[in-house]
Amino acid sequence: MICIQVYVKPHCPLCEPSRTLAGAIAREFETICVEIIELDSMAPAQWPDAVFATPTWMWNGQRYCLGTPDPDHLRRALTQSLSQSSSSPPKGLP
Repeated sequence: MICIQVYVKPHCPLCEPSRTLAGAIAREFETICVEIIELDSMAPAQWPDAVFATPTWMWNGQRYCLGTPDPDHLRRALTQSLSQSSSSPPKGLP
């Protein structure tokens, strides 16, 4: 199973497009787990090592993108992984 986690902060102006895209991905790919995680609800010591800026997209525990990924590229990558029954992020991350 593919799990996408999007780490955001409430007052981050760059995070809103990520929230919007994450919601769209959750609706379009019903078999994918999509979580939006508010970093302000966690102590910094609890943050994954790969998360040091917002927004950060993680794909099954691996950093996929800092910032908001290109929506078309993300959809292609998810479709490709699902068709290959792979839960790993594609090589050549954006």
